[in-house]
Amino acid sequence: MDKNKIIMDWLKQCPNITELYALFGEVEDEAQHYLFTADKTIKKYLDGSTEKYSDTFVNCFHSANFNCEDTKDSENLADLSFCQGICDWVKEQGKIKNYPQFDGCMIHDVYPLPENPQVAGVDVNHIAKFAISFRTEYLEL
Repeated sequence: MDKNKIIMDWLKQCPNITELYALFGEVEDEAQHYLFTADKTIKKYLDGSTEKYSDTFVNCFHSANFNCEDTKDSENLADLSFCQGICDWVKEQGKIKNYPQFDGCMIHDVYPLPENPQVAGVDVNHIAKFAISFRTEYLEL
């Protein structure tokens, strides 16, 4: 099975993943886009196996609130916390060794890079983009 499909299916177990669009989708409040998996070879062994890692990217979109006068308004922090929940879920899966299962591979670890979502901008419609990335380390047999 395709590595991207495997990771998307694994991510859908996360309670904070509501709908996950592959590559493209509407940039609207609460949309989530799975971008791609980028593989990197770390080391090749004489027996033909290869140490690798895959970096995966998810963008989450939430409406941004620019009401600076209302100090009780915590919509932006709630959105950040929601996205942080995805990073925390990935980190927890690494701790309990619930990894995505790549065909013909032995997974070593999965963890967020960095451990928190990054605010990647706000568009003209006041939709904020939070970028989440994580790494899966594995041995390709």
